[in-house]
Amino acid sequence: MESEAINHLKEQINKKIGKKVKIRISRGRHRVDILDGVIEATYPSVFTVSVKKNPRKREKPKTMSFSYNDILTRDVQLKLK
Repeated sequence: MESEAINHLKEQINKKIGKKVKIRISRGRHRVDILDGVIEATYPSVFTVSVKKNPRKREKPKTMSFSYNDILTRDVQLKLK
């Protein structure tokens, strides 16, 4: 059951490569980070997102990686822009 959900999630994220997303990351103890980014690539266990930590500053985007389990456990939530 879980592997079917992960495979479906991989397919859905793979279709969204290059799309802008809003990422909500639960850091525990009611701490949440909300970032804007672009899905860069998918791999067998993780996917990568290019994000700007602070959109007002002129800094280079950073690449963050997330596992598909992060999405299933709702530690990370993605929303297309």
